Amino acid sequence: MYQIIHTAKKTVLALPHKIAYVDINPDHNHTSLRFAETVAFNRLIQMKFFTDIERAEQWLHND
Repeated sequence: MYQIIHTAKKTVLALPHKIAYVDINPDHNHTSLRFAETVAFNRLIQMKFFTDIERAEQWLHND
C-alpha cells in the first residue's frame, strides 16, 4: 500500500485522479489501511479505503 502511495505521488499529483482501495476480506485488520489514507492525504493524493466495491465506485464517480 505504501509503495502505491509513493508511486502515485510522482504520477498523480497534478491530475484529478482518485484511488479507491477495496479490501473485502473481513478477517483483515484495516487499521494500517486507515493509516495509509492519512499518509496519502498528507501527500495530497485522494485515496480512500473501502470494504464494499459499490461504495468505492460511487466515491470514484462523485466529484
